[in-house]
Amino acid sequence: MRKFLTALVVVALLATSILCVACQNFEGSVYDAFKQMKEDEKISFEASESEYGAFLNTVTYDSLTVANDYVGGKYIGVFVNTDDVKVIDVTGMCDSVSFGGETYNYSGVGVNAIPYEKGLKVLITLTEDVGNYHYAAVKGEALLFTLPNKVEKVTLD
Repeated sequence: MRKFLTALVVVALLATSILCVACQNFEGSVYDAFKQMKEDEKISFEASESEYGAFLNTVTYDSLTVANDYVGGKYIGVFVNTDDVKVIDVTGMCDSVSFGGETYNYSGVGVNAIPYEKGLKVLITLTEDVGNYHYAAVKGEALLFTLPNKVEKVTLD
């Protein structure tokens, strides 16, 4: 009986250790989370890095690709469900998006400058100029990321 109890305790401790490792908090930026998802083969993406930060050129998940269309005047928009003035566009260059009962604000910085925080969601869609260099999200298919590692296709109405 003692061997059985010892084995049971060892199995319980092992299971707890595995769960603790799996539950460790992700730390880093949205860019870091995207790189990890790319490494895990959940998504693919290309980004340009400059002195202003990392900006997305294409993002693909489950056969949906959101990509800059320079000829058509449509560009990837990164929207976040936060009001943090350090990461959102406070100049009002692009309209916010309402989706799933939440408001997503246009990011005013590169994805490497958006810190991951628990509950952060990122909506990736195309934007277009609606007049006077003011942009709005294009209706239709988009990608919704619930960080650090969930992504799904959604439709903006």
